[in-house]
Amino acid sequence: MSERKIDVLDHGFVRLVDRNGRDSTIRMMRAMQRAQELKPVFLKHLVDQGDKRKAAKRTPVSINTVRGWLRQDESFRAEVESALSLWMGLGGERRCKTCRVVKPVGQFSNRSDRPQQLTTCKACKARLGRESYHRTKYSSFFTHKATRTRLRSRSMGIPCDVDADHLESIWTGVCPVLGLPLDQRTPRCEEDSPELDRIIPAKGYTKGNVVWLSRRANRIKNNVSLGEMKLLVEWLERILGGVS
Repeated sequence: MSERKIDVLDHGFVRLVDRNGRDSTIRMMRAMQRAQELKPVFLKHLVDQGDKRKAAKRTPVSINTVRGWLRQDESFRAEVESALSLWMGLGGERRCKTCRVVKPVGQFSNRSDRPQQLTTCKACKARLGRESYHRTKYSSFFTHKATRTRLRSRSMGIPCDVDADHLESIWTGVCPVLGLPLDQRTPRCEEDSPELDRIIPAKGYTKGNVVWLSRRANRIKNNVSLGEMKLLVEWLERILGGVS
């Protein structure tokens, strides 16, 4: 009786070991299959991010899983090193994040905040800047004008403290000089295009010293003082006489 019990227990133990072994093998095969599916995804994100941790987070897998892949798969490690070298431009070339084209490192701008190059080439950066300019020029008119005014003031070396809220608060929609309706979507070259003018040019673009004029009125006023404008009017009256 005792021998039978031992036989039954031994048989059950063997079946348990076999089942665990089969389950372990299946889990291992599934893990290997999942790894083969995720490795190309990881490499794609690595080319975009240039950072193994960020690429692993986007895949998503743990960084320890990636380290295991690197230890076990030599070809995968070589692809990772190649992707990082290309991203950093170590071979004199790098891939543009936007157009996905491999270009010489000279076609990429340097970052201003760290000793590293941008991931977008100069051509794509210029194109994206133009698209953003035209997209925000009309949809965010006052924000766009405030930004352009600050840049213009910086290049001219004059004061500027206006913001989008202030520019919107002084907007009337009509030129105070010629009475022309001002349309925010009018092309800049048109006479009724709205332009921000400095009342006293030397004071810069400061609150209380700016007004919206039509392009035509702003061109007439230009950069003249009140005295110069009076002299111009007097001269025109003498020359033209009664001619209107």
